[in-house]
Amino acid sequence: MKNWLKEHLADWHKRKLGEPEYGARVRELKRVSPIGVMKGSEWVDQLEISDESDFGQIVDVIYTVRCNLMKGGKPANPDDREVEVCRAASQVLDPIVERLVF
Repeated sequence: MKNWLKEHLADWHKRKLGEPEYGARVRELKRVSPIGVMKGSEWVDQLEISDESDFGQIVDVIYTVRCNLMKGGKPANPDDREVEVCRAASQVLDPIVERLVF
């Protein structure tokens, strides 16, 4: 699915960056990067958005946030940064899902 998104929505993403709200959401996700890559409860790597127009980087970061939430052993009481990262990823993901559904 990640590769499909990267291939089929890259041009949409570049056009959408021109919209103030979406562009601001992507800049916020970039601001909160790098995102740690967890394996179990250990940090093994990190991903950073260096180019807002590179949809592959955006997808990889959002997917990493998802994996960290589902499999990364997040605590029941996340710290402010974890909440900020999840919120930023969600804000970018919303229009992507909307594009896929509608």
